Amino acid sequence: MAPRASATEPDEAAEEEDGPVFSTPTRDGGLGRPAARTWRRLRAADTGTSVEVLSEAVGYQASTVLKHLQGLARFGLAERRDTLWHATDKCQWTAAAEHSLPVRAGARTPPPG
Repeated sequence: MAPRASATEPDEAAEEEDGPVFSTPTRDGGLGRPAARTWRRLRAADTGTSVEVLSEAVGYQASTVLKHLQGLARFGLAERRDTLWHATDKCQWTAAAEHSLPVRAGARTPPPG
């Protein structure tokens, strides 16, 4: 298995379509599309990353990235260990189902498997 990219260089596999967690606006219980960018970069960091490094990589203020990470943690998609944040193995589609987020018309169904 090839090593994952650093937090500043996401791999192509990380460009997965945004599911309901990210396509649902925050006012409707989702995280919104900007959080998807943060999540992709977090997933690319195989050893975890700090808010500051992630902020620089995605181009958002550290306070915005922290809000994204806290939201991702609520959905079980991220967790903090010591001073670093890590992506979990949870599928975004599973997280959406657990939080009863609607799948919008035209959205792709979850990938098989």
